[in-house]
Amino acid sequence: MRNTHRTEVFWRDGRLYPVTNLRPKGRGPWPSAPRFKSSELVARIQGDTGNIQIEEGPAATSSRINDALLFHKGVDPESLSKEIWQDIPDSLKQRISRKVISAESKLADQWRQYSNEEALTGAFFSQLNGRSVEQGWTVNISFVEFSKQVKEKKTGTDIAVVIDALSADGRRSFKTLWLQAKSSEQIPTASSRYPRMDTQLKIAKNYCEASMGIVYTPYGVYAVGATKSTPAEFSSVLDSSMQCQIGDTRIEALKNSLNRKRLFLITLTEESG
Repeated sequence: MRNTHRTEVFWRDGRLYPVTNLRPKGRGPWPSAPRFKSSELVARIQGDTGNIQIEEGPAATSSRINDALLFHKGVDPESLSKEIWQDIPDSLKQRISRKVISAESKLADQWRQYSNEEALTGAFFSQLNGRSVEQGWTVNISFVEFSKQVKEKKTGTDIAVVIDALSADGRRSFKTLWLQAKSSEQIPTASSRYPRMDTQLKIAKNYCEASMGIVYTPYGVYAVGATKSTPAEFSSVLDSSMQCQIGDTRIEALKNSLNRKRLFLITLTEESG
């Protein structure tokens, strides 16, 4: 299916101007933006998560591209605020943690039924899909495996985790984690125990600072390299991310995550009124 929605972002007089175009029925040429010169184009962006396409223009810089992506996703860059993580109710974070702990326990019980890390990843994260409400906040959790045809950079990780928080007053923030999956008979002690993991994580950290290993075992699911002390249960690492202790808040990391083959998305929305 052809894209019917495109965002063009232009740079003029020290500010960005987003222009949204709709192509009727996905056919024919895109409408032009005659108010702006071609030399003022920062980027043309089309597509949705799993197939974001970015065409850079003459006025592109890294920061402008990041802001252009936000405009394409309907987010005002001025609304970004890391303070929002302090406003999320503890009871909501605890609800999510309990759900993850339950999934960890179930996977541990069924660990020997799965042949490889890919199967374990699908089994673990798909258990977490769902929606719930707590103290005026709604959480939607989804795990999506996009087509193998999606083109990815060789970034050294298997799964992108994105936590998206939106407050009732319009403040927004994103947290990104990248995970390299491994399977082990034993509880992990260090990333160096696993073939190539140190190299994979070193590459991944060029794209997402909060890159770590996730190890599936008959005793639970553990994160390696997330904190100085290892191992750590994955549920505790995810909770630390929502507590604003772990996670990459850069839009660059978000941009590098949207076309990953496997995306685990947690959306936290505060209801207005």
